[in-house]
Amino acid sequence: GQGWAQGAASNGLGGYTRALMARLQGLSPTDIAARGLPLFADDLTTEDSSESGVSPSPATIASRAAGTVDEENEMDSAAIKEMLIDLSPTHRFAPYEALVAPVRTLIGRLRLVFQSAEAREREREWLPLRASGELDENRLVDGVVGEKLIYRRRGVAAVRQGSQQRKPKRVLFAVDCSRSMGRGNGWDGRLTRMGQAVVMLLEALHGMAHKFDYAIIGHGGGSACVPLVDFGSPPRTDEEKYEIIQRMYSVAGSNVTGDTTLEAARQAAVKVLEKEADDYFVFIFSDANLGRYGVAPSSLAAALTPDPRVHACAIFIAEPEAADWLAKEMPAGRAHLALDPARLPLIFQQIFASVVEH
Repeated sequence: GQGWAQGAASNGLGGYTRALMARLQGLSPTDIAARGLPLFADDLTTEDSSESGVSPSPATIASRAAGTVDEENEMDSAAIKEMLIDLSPTHRFAPYEALVAPVRTLIGRLRLVFQSAEAREREREWLPLRASGELDENRLVDGVVGEKLIYRRRGVAAVRQGSQQRKPKRVLFAVDCSRSMGRGNGWDGRLTRMGQAVVMLLEALHGMAHKFDYAIIGHGGGSACVPLVDFGSPPRTDEEKYEIIQRMYSVAGSNVTGDTTLEAARQAAVKVLEKEADDYFVFIFSDANLGRYGVAPSSLAAALTPDPRVHACAIFIAEPEAADWLAKEMPAGRAHLALDPARLPLIFQQIFASVVEH
């Protein structure tokens, strides 16, 4: 019961065991999220040390939990997953709702940014009230009384807020699913933040296919392109969104050591240009753990600029010192720090505004 769970949870154990203890004590997914604990059974990915197929008893789990962190990581992942599912009859939806709740306000802000993104492609038209150009017949009377601005010229009109797009923008988000994301989540919650960021994107872009055609891929040591959301096929239900987040967590928990950030950026630039669009964007999310693999700021900047039609940048969500150094060494506008998901709406607003201005 609660006695052994509370005792084990007080021994300074890792987030995975604390999550299990919380679920066994009857905490709701919302309470678990509020405490910064993993929400999914797949978060508990470990080496399977049981061949018997028999779920361990609470006493067995408690005895394992009282050991070292290494012993904790040897717990039977299949048994834990089965227990968590059994303890949560609504597990298919409740965890996703628990992820949405903490960022609901941020989702609203980000959605407003996407809604306000202006059309890049605009037609030339007659611009009135000019001091030179072709005489505007509608201003003849004004000219008689001395008005100077009686001419018109062909040009591109000033951007109107929320002007209509003839084609949607194509956007590709490459999210970090590397081994360091899974390993580092216990230190600073980086994978949890990445999950929150993806939830914000899924919710903010919901129902906006007329403005944005987007895809999401994962990148890590095992692959530079793990499909999570395909272009033209955005998730429509909470269940589909839940599966995307769960898959992202699962990939991060099982990835091999290595880094494919540069290759992910190159592939993303090619993939986003496969279909004509109003504009093209690539956003590479990373935990900034790049120096370990010899990735220099200049190399990342080059990978983000293979084609002038694509507006690409990196968004760093962890390792503050490394992230700050990378951002300062890269060209202006190519790197942003989002150590807090609350920064994302402002970052996207700045990026879209800079594209229109140029």
